[in-house]
Order: sequence, then structure tokens, then C-alpha cells
Amino acid sequence: MAVLALLAEQSDSQAGVNRRLAERYPGARFADNSAHKSLPSLESQGLVRRAAAVGERPLDVYEATVKGVELVERWLYDSSAVLPALRDELRARLQHVREPEGLPAMVEAIEAQEQACAGEYVAAQKRLRAAQRQRKQAGDGGWRGVVEIALMRDEAILWGSLALRRQRMREYLEDPAGMAPLEGVDDGG
Repeated sequence: MAVLALLAEQSDSQAGVNRRLAERYPGARFADNSAHKSLPSLESQGLVRRAAAVGERPLDVYEATVKGVELVERWLYDSSAVLPALRDELRARLQHVREPEGLPAMVEAIEAQEQACAGEYVAAQKRLRAAQRQRKQAGDGGWRGVVEIALMRDEAILWGSLALRRQRMREYLEDPAGMAPLEGVDDGG
């Protein structure tokens, strides 16, 4: 959907879409070949089409079709009623730990993720404060500025909550009997 949404905004080449994915969704860590992998499928579904070839060495330029733009519009405004999927690599990996020899290695991996997420949280907070200062100095950034600040705040919150989740998971795996129940949550413990 990210590739299709970018093409609904403006036509672009595969390389251009990949560059814009990295710029617009830095925390998503899309693979360098995301557009290359997505465009053939989007094209076969009639959601994008090749628009033109430019220059001496022709690059295919893709654009969203009417059907593609309509799908993006539905995705943007209808998705709020649907719960997000609980897809987290850590949760999936924990399903496949071989007891007991795999648990200490998993705890180490969780601690490394916890520290990495905490570092990203600090970095996201710094970026947010810098953007807020810049926006204040430049004056009101309009609705786009409000959206950008909201996304930056949410990114910081997500990294912080991921760090806290990793910490709690690690602490529980290290000492299940010593963990107090979560406040307001029946954790079955």
C-alpha cells in the first residue's frame, strides 16, 4: 500500500519509489528492492500502469490507475475501524524457542533489541524536538506540518513502548515468579 500510495501522489520510476519509501517511511526499513518486488503485482492487478519511458536509457515510469487511487482512498479512510495485526518478529521468534537451551540466547537477543529500541526512542525524541523548534521559528506549518509532528511524536512513542515491552518480556523470561502483575491487566500470572 505504501508503494501504491506514493504513486497515487505522483508518477515515478522504481528507483524513485524506493527513494521516496526510504524518505517517507524511515522507521519502516523497507528493503531496497521493495518497489521492484511490488510493482509487477500492482500492475497485474490493474492498480498501476507504465506511463512513459524517459531519456536515452529508458526508465519505466509508473502511475496509479483510477482503480489504484480509489483503493488508496479506501485504505486511508476506512482502515481506522480495523484492529491492527499483532505481528511482531519477537513474538514469532518466541513461538519457536527450543527449551531450555534456546531461552538464554533469546533473553540476550531481547535485551539487545530493548537497548536498540531505547536508543531509537532517544533519537526520535531529539528529531521531534528539533522539528518542533524549527516549526515554531518558521511559523505555522499548516496541516502538513501538524501531520508530520504527529507522526514524529507517534514514532517516539512506538520506540519507547517497544523498549518497555522488550524490557518486560526479558524480565519475565528471566524471573517469571518475581514479576508483579501488570496494573489494570490480568496477565494470567
